[in-house]
Amino acid sequence: MFQQHSRRMRTDGNRTLPRWRSFLLGWVAFCLACPLTESPTLGQDVQRGVLVQVALPIDDATQRQVESTINTIRSTATAEAGRQKLVLQFGKQGDQATGGETAFERGLQLARFLTSENATDVKTIAYVAGSVQGHAVLPVLACDQIVVAPGASLGDAGIDQASVDPVVMLAYESIAQRRRTIPIGAVRAMLDADLELVRISQVDGGDLFLSGPELAELRDQGKVWKEEQLAAPGELANFVGSQMRTYRWATHEVRDVDELATALGLSRISDSQSPNLGEVNAVLAEISGPINRRRGRRVRNNLSDAIQRHDLNLVVSHVNSAGGDLNESLELASYFANLPAQGIRTAALVDPQAVGDAALVALAAQQVYMSPEANLGGPGAASFSAAALDDLSEAIDQIARSTGRSPALLRGLLDRELEVFEYLDARSGRVAYFSSDEHAARDDAARWARQGAVALADGISAEQALQLGLITGIESDLKQVCRKVGLKDLPQRLDERWIVNFVESLGRQVWLPRMLLFIGFFMLSVEIGAPGIGFPGFISMVSLMLFFWIQAAGGTAEWLEIFLFVGGVLCLLAEVLLFPGFGIFGIGGLVMLVASLVLVSQTFVLPSNAYQYNQLTGNLIGVLVAIGGMLGGGLALRWMLPQLPFFRHLMMVEDEEEKQIRAENEAIVHWDHLQGQRGIATTPLVPSGKARFGEELIAVVSDGPMIDPQRPVIVKQVYGNRVVVEELIDDDEPE
Repeated sequence: MFQQHSRRMRTDGNRTLPRWRSFLLGWVAFCLACPLTESPTLGQDVQRGVLVQVALPIDDATQRQVESTINTIRSTATAEAGRQKLVLQFGKQGDQATGGETAFERGLQLARFLTSENATDVKTIAYVAGSVQGHAVLPVLACDQIVVAPGASLGDAGIDQASVDPVVMLAYESIAQRRRTIPIGAVRAMLDADLELVRISQVDGGDLFLSGPELAELRDQGKVWKEEQLAAPGELANFVGSQMRTYRWATHEVRDVDELATALGLSRISDSQSPNLGEVNAVLAEISGPINRRRGRRVRNNLSDAIQRHDLNLVVSHVNSAGGDLNESLELASYFANLPAQGIRTAALVDPQAVGDAALVALAAQQVYMSPEANLGGPGAASFSAAALDDLSEAIDQIARSTGRSPALLRGLLDRELEVFEYLDARSGRVAYFSSDEHAARDDAARWARQGAVALADGISAEQALQLGLITGIESDLKQVCRKVGLKDLPQRLDERWIVNFVESLGRQVWLPRMLLFIGFFMLSVEIGAPGIGFPGFISMVSLMLFFWIQAAGGTAEWLEIFLFVGGVLCLLAEVLLFPGFGIFGIGGLVMLVASLVLVSQTFVLPSNAYQYNQLTGNLIGVLVAIGGMLGGGLALRWMLPQLPFFRHLMMVEDEEEKQIRAENEAIVHWDHLQGQRGIATTPLVPSGKARFGEELIAVVSDGPMIDPQRPVIVKQVYGNRVVVEELIDDDEPE
């Protein structure tokens, strides 16, 4: 079995071919090879490969990335294209990352996937570009082919364990036997320091790499002609790139990806983070405004439906939110984090903000970009305690690990009280981020030296997020992000009713709801000042309906706010029409009105952080502007509207005769003679207006509901020049 790995092919020097036969065979070989070369005129398809950067140490995000890429390649492959070549690059030249601390279960799970039926349609090539140690060796052994860089090394698989577990050894032997790229004896010596590894040249030819009982057995049989010790007892076997190439474990030794493409006969090797892996079926999910149960459920349902109907393999999300509901954001983030397992790549753009719990949704994507002025994390629309975060810490950590991000950094963006520090591994130079409790709970805590605290409480900028490794890059707009992920243009938006998309886009314009509120109150003031006209009242009703509709689409308008608004308006009308001068309905209605307008614009009741205080201030300013609209409406009725031709008929404009009559009447202090007199209302009494008693046109006040023009009235009381009237009901009109 071992001879199959190491026996060299030999040629018989005694047998030669005539020169003419050699020439003929060479010509035939050339003719057969010509159709296989690339020729644009012949229309042959060029063969390309896909490169996946395998971050070390290997974590859940790395596993998901590899599986997602393979699933994507399988879904887009054609029978004519054959097996697509997938290059897994382990480490980088000069990089100090080694792959140590890779959990055995994680390395084994990825190795099993690479050797399973799911990967049979893809030829996997392990490109060992840096130093690969620990259980990161397992996925290298699971690849179909190994290629090395000049300064690379592979080995020391047991560096993170004090003793060898038989189950671990059995797993290594099983993976090595499936691929047979590296002899099992060498693999055992990488894992168990007690084993001696020897390269043996046999008497009958061929080399073997043996360790343990097989080495002792071969020595006893006297079949050893020459020995070369590669790893002494007490040290783990580790092989540099030149050794692996000499032993023919590695098929090529290349300096970079371009040389690798040439060695593999590929026209190009594209990075899996940016290329078009065939036909891309993408969709754009807009996540803007407050995040609540209704919005989160709608996004998940629409995405699931689009995945089933359109066979999506890429989801791009545009996040502009301050959060609103931690549980709903966590559920939505978990949904996005699980998409790569279905072969669906995910990317996100944060513009201009993903603060509060909305940071969870943004960072659940594989590739995250931020606009230059964007903010990530920190205080948001929802406030949550440290206890609430502790209850959900396991789910938050799972989202962080599934995307290859630091769990401590992600929790620090949500919890203002959590202190996160930067730690440096003196052995490998690796930088990581932990809280004090996380660092103390680690078995290798002594290896990590604390460097300094990371400021996360108030959120971070795009540059800070990039330095911390939380985002992929900084891009100015969504089109640039789409090009980064292999799209030529913006993808189609997530299927929703066009009216919902339109209203939500209007809701993102901060000025529009406030403008609608101002117009609504302005026109309401005009209608109250000149009732019965109808047009200002209709405009007011439409403006207020649009205001509440936009807020309801944004998830902030609930039944409480609507009831408060309607109740406040009814109380103010009652104060004006039914109980003038009493005050309780007016004050209560005004309080209800202001409370409804403030609450309908935010997701919280009482502010508890800087973001909420700023939002409350803005909402109060908007309400004051709306109330100013009512005052402006009154002023417009009094001074401006009478001067405008189109609006002149809305006001009760006096002619010269009426002005003279009013001046004469106002000179008379007492109207006692009008007590009990009947007359006709010449203007609407709301409650003040004018009525005619015989030849006299008198300014009167209604003692009750509004009285329409041309209705009979009777003088109820006279207080000097104040005449109080009421409407005559079921009585003959005076002549």
